[in-house]
Amino acid sequence: MPYIKLSHQIEKLHNPQRSDAFVKQVRAAVREGDFDAGDLPERFTLPKSFSKRGGGERYSRSVRDMVIDATWR
Repeated sequence: MPYIKLSHQIEKLHNPQRSDAFVKQVRAAVREGDFDAGDLPERFTLPKSFSKRGGGERYSRSVRDMVIDATWR
């Protein structure tokens, strides 16, 4: 059964600034049963850079990686 990692799918995004929205959509789809996936213990850093209001400081966010069943229908 082929599996893909969420972190590998994030690398393929054309617009990295949408990576946080993509992660939210994937997690929602798993909760709703659209496909099977499981959390992995490792984390990865999103390619999107975030900024704090008023300060102009930039930071990155890390999220827990997932393994997704690529054959589930």
